Amino acid sequence: MPPPYSSHVIVNVFRSVAQLVSQNPELLNRPGVFRLAGSREESEKLLEQIIDENFSVQNLADYIVEDGQINNLHLNNVLGMLPLVLKESVLLKTGDPLLKHFTTELKNLLGSDKSDVENTDVIVQLLDNFIDSLLLSKILDHQRVGEILYHYCYLMHTAGGFHETNLMTWKNLAIIMAPHFTNEFGLYPAEDLLGLIQFTNQLKPILECFIAHPDSGVPFKERHADKLEHLANTRHNIIEKLTHMGSESRRIVVVPMKSLMLQASMLRSQIDAVETQLKDSSLKKKNKKELNKQLGELTEELEKLNIEISELTRKIKKMNHGHAKIKEEIRVISRSEDAVSTHATQQSGASSSSSSSVRVQLGIFGNNSASSAYLIAEQEEDEVTENDYSGLDSAKLT
Repeated sequence: MPPPYSSHVIVNVFRSVAQLVSQNPELLNRPGVFRLAGSREESEKLLEQIIDENFSVQNLADYIVEDGQINNLHLNNVLGMLPLVLKESVLLKTGDPLLKHFTTELKNLLGSDKSDVENTDVIVQLLDNFIDSLLLSKILDHQRVGEILYHYCYLMHTAGGFHETNLMTWKNLAIIMAPHFTNEFGLYPAEDLLGLIQFTNQLKPILECFIAHPDSGVPFKERHADKLEHLANTRHNIIEKLTHMGSESRRIVVVPMKSLMLQASMLRSQIDAVETQLKDSSLKKKNKKELNKQLGELTEELEKLNIEISELTRKIKKMNHGHAKIKEEIRVISRSEDAVSTHATQQSGASSSSSSSVRVQLGIFGNNSASSAYLIAEQEEDEVTENDYSGLDSAKLT
């Protein structure tokens, strides 16, 4: 799957890495984190693999651990997926109302005469409000982008907490994050390299303050617990609408097809009966003429019916294609529905002995007792397959 990746893929990659880190923050307490790049080729392979494996956090944990020890190169490959999955992506369109409001306010504040400290505090609050507005939107892409932003800042905050080991201060991490924040949101669309550099440099101290704030170190489900029901309901409502669309497409196409097939069968029976009568050698000329006329009318009616059946057959193929897209969209949305549901919220710091379930998953910090709660089983639903009417050609009764 070449870039650009969908918002669904991006948010799930960030979720997986954020969950891995939230369950075992010490993973970022290692030299080279976010500083030494992993193998680009290996990160690309890993990204495709994690997509194919439904963003399994457990598989990421297994990949990082070799012979009971954390493999630093593999850890860097995991973190290397983040810039790769963002490559060439445009998270929000330039004309998006929420983005437009944010960028307008941001540029006004960056150009104001307020003191740097005061201005930075206001912009940090603006960024926090922007994430909130995205999460509270009823548009799924908005919610995904808000979550991507939060997970990104959470990872940066957590890494900065171990700067004495990994040598990555919040300032250094803000330098890494600023270009992505500018490019993926199109905050500076003008083709002015010097202006872009200046704008990005202005963002660095703001992002530094934002990711350094203690609130940025709270896992997503805890920090935004008040929004989880809204996020889950949005997905549930979309799934209901998509399911209704699938059912309606069946009703509009399949019900008429069944009716036409029944009519065709009845006409075929009538034609067979007339043809049998015409084979009677004792049939009078007058009766034979009437039967031939009746046969012609029935045959003409059947031909018209077959034309309608042919047209509906093509519609069924189109419906199947559309239904497959609907089902795929339902699967995609369902896959992440549990990730924003309230019942799956994990409280960090519940006890010192269980502060990290991935420590347990990794097998080097304790016994395996838990697995990722981010994915839910896919539900199969009835649909019309192209094989359902595969015998239509032979059933036209011409």
